Amino acid sequence: MTSPPTIRLWPLWVVAAVTTILVILSVTPSIQNAARFMMMMAGPLLGLVLYLVWQLFFSRMPWKERFLIPALMILPVALPALLGDSSMYTAMWIYGVPLAIVVTAVTLTLFKDWERRRRYVAMGACLLAGWSFFSLSRLDGFDGDYWPEMAWRWSPTSEDLLPDVEVAGGDTAWQLADAEWPGFRGAHADSRTVAWTAPQDWEAAPPQERWRAPVGPAWSSFAYAEGRLFTQEQRGEDEVTSCLDAATGERLWEHRVASRFDELVSGSGPRATPTLANGRVYTLGGRGILSVLDAATGTEIWQYDLMAKLNAPLPMWGFSSSPVVTEGRVIVHAGPSSENGLVAFDDNNGEIVWAVPTRGMNFSSAQLVSFGGEEQVLFGDGNGLFALAPATGEEIWRYKPSAWEGPAMVQPQQVGENGLLAALGDGKGTAYMEVERNGDSWQIDEKWSSIALKPSFNDFVVHDGHIYGYDQNIFASVDLKTGERNWKRGRYGFGQAVLLAETGQLVVQVEKGDVLLLAADPEKHRELGRIKALDDKTWNHPIVAGGSLFVRNGREIVAFDLIPG
Repeated sequence: MTSPPTIRLWPLWVVAAVTTILVILSVTPSIQNAARFMMMMAGPLLGLVLYLVWQLFFSRMPWKERFLIPALMILPVALPALLGDSSMYTAMWIYGVPLAIVVTAVTLTLFKDWERRRRYVAMGACLLAGWSFFSLSRLDGFDGDYWPEMAWRWSPTSEDLLPDVEVAGGDTAWQLADAEWPGFRGAHADSRTVAWTAPQDWEAAPPQERWRAPVGPAWSSFAYAEGRLFTQEQRGEDEVTSCLDAATGERLWEHRVASRFDELVSGSGPRATPTLANGRVYTLGGRGILSVLDAATGTEIWQYDLMAKLNAPLPMWGFSSSPVVTEGRVIVHAGPSSENGLVAFDDNNGEIVWAVPTRGMNFSSAQLVSFGGEEQVLFGDGNGLFALAPATGEEIWRYKPSAWEGPAMVQPQQVGENGLLAALGDGKGTAYMEVERNGDSWQIDEKWSSIALKPSFNDFVVHDGHIYGYDQNIFASVDLKTGERNWKRGRYGFGQAVLLAETGQLVVQVEKGDVLLLAADPEKHRELGRIKALDDKTWNHPIVAGGSLFVRNGREIVAFDLIPG
């Protein structure tokens, strides 16, 4: 009687190694986010295909066993699929498939000399134990490095812990006059404040916490005016625009919209930031509902649903366009469209005044710039950067930087009278241009394109001829004139920064919650102090306004008093 051939295991170990390496590479921050996301989602598919090719054609197993082992790998999936949290379906794909391949390789190697039935019982038990983890856990999202944020499925979520809050009610006597921080990234969309004239010394006198308040999930930042703080959040099935007393954290009014956006990688809630203008608050929700509210009371003036009325496609990571308000127009990005891409509404009645097509995904916002003494609406899409006349939507100029890839996720930034600094895509690099009028036409001169600073969704600031910002998850400084890196230090995760322009200092939000004070020094990376602000993933932009530092994430808002200037 001929003995059965020995199982050929080395190809299976190659498959297990390839699958494991792809998982490791997917959480390696030096690799571009788009490539890591592809490895995270497509890696298990590649591993599964290679495994089946080995199993069916190269394993040298009896044919019955060639079908038995895949069944042993798949059947235990029923336990977490039936009993587990729905969030774990993605985790089962990303991590469960590679785990099953590795467990199969290990058990076939360890138990290869066992009697066949005992071997497969042991293998089934090991696979069941591995898959059982997924029935006990919940996936709450991923951090900037794509590490999963896991919790036991029975533990409460941050939303479960949100307390009911009393709303004091709007104050009709309050007037929105000059907004110190009128919207996303401040008055000029550059995360720059000139309100501080004396240097901060956080070692000798760290900022003192004034108040702390729970908040629902969102990646919104703040707007600030006249002692009022405005932000957006998710509370249950409602998107909420909240107005708080900046001195106490008391909730003065809130406006609710029955809408909820959920996305597993980055979580729930609105992505955009309120805009203050003309005595009003302008907000865009994660599912594309544009609301215009009275700033004193939160009373709704008009509303427009981009998805319902324009058939706007829901972006992968939600609508993220903070509204631009100028010349009686409210401008937001409605998504890639041959007609209604960037859309301007009449501020008085919500009717569409003009719309222009855009191409590709976009998670940045339109913004106002001024070149040649002419106010323009600047935006970037799959075809590059373009500027429009705010009142009419007429195209003024268009330019695609040489290394432009997209999708646009970071705000371009005007520098001086004619400079323009722009990120080239998610982790692709940056480019610097000069924009000048030449008679009746416009000339864009690209000075450099560089990978010395490769922001993902993390904006940068400019001070005294140098750029400061996140090169993926490490903070860096780059020479604005040449595009060459000055230094790269500080593994702060994927955070954000605010420039204290008058003092030459940077307030840097760390992804895990700390806030740092750095010197805006091109010669050397210098930390000038650190405070513990938050305890969870923090991607929201901090602001400095009204004598305070305001930070938030998807759980809490904290206000700190700064040293007076």
